Amino acid sequence: METYIEQKDMRDMGEKIFYSCCLFFDRKNHSYQLAKDSFDRLSEKLGIECKKDFDEYIEEFKIEVKKTENIRIGDVIIHPFSPGEIERFLISDIKLFENVLFILSNDVHPVIRGYCASTIGRYFTYLTRCGRELFDVLLEDENPKVRAGLVYAVGQNFKKLPDRYRAFLDVLSDDDDPKVRRRVVSTVGRYFGDMPPDYQELLKKISRDRDAGVRWWVAVTIARNLDKLPGEYRDILINYKKDKDVMDMMSTWIKNRLFDEKTAQVLEGIFGD
Repeated sequence: METYIEQKDMRDMGEKIFYSCCLFFDRKNHSYQLAKDSFDRLSEKLGIECKKDFDEYIEEFKIEVKKTENIRIGDVIIHPFSPGEIERFLISDIKLFENVLFILSNDVHPVIRGYCASTIGRYFTYLTRCGRELFDVLLEDENPKVRAGLVYAVGQNFKKLPDRYRAFLDVLSDDDDPKVRRRVVSTVGRYFGDMPPDYQELLKKISRDRDAGVRWWVAVTIARNLDKLPGEYRDILINYKKDKDVMDMMSTWIKNRLFDEKTAQVLEGIFGD
């Protein structure tokens, strides 16, 4: 069955704002309420008088709202649009989409600013220079959760990003907040195979981090990915046996069986004695 966007051109600007919100908040935590609030805010800031409210567009576009009792996740919107539909929409009105990104990247809600990073990364190849440079705005964001979101967005879209934006991983590996540096660790570990050697080396660099929690997370990340890492990374784990802070945390987690089975086997083999 053809979806609504294929059946007619979107001449109503309200439809375009709604569609942008669907792309932005698709499958994200609390996305229904965040998208609804953002739709109203975007309409106001862009000076657009929409013909319908958010819920009327939800029904017309046949958007699924997944109800959940999980407070952390909230109700989630799931759009039905195909990659081809999304591409045609972005090409037809990329300026509007970039205006949406600009407004949301300056939202007071840090969760929304963090979601901006993943959206920019996902649709990076469609954006103009101005849209892509919103990455720079997020790099300087005062909230560490936003910068941590940027780390993941760079890792997830690493292959399509120019070197200038890939280098954000190196920059953020020296971030003042240890939560951001931990995100660099987990991101490099997860996308290790997609990265050239100089970025793979970030795991070695951060293995000497000043924060014990970050060093512990390096150990966990190496253990989780040991089967795809060169043998020298096992040596980093072995050297952590001399790090009292890391060992104290590791012993607690091993004792209380807080790791998944695969990771636990690796760590117990090295630290269990």
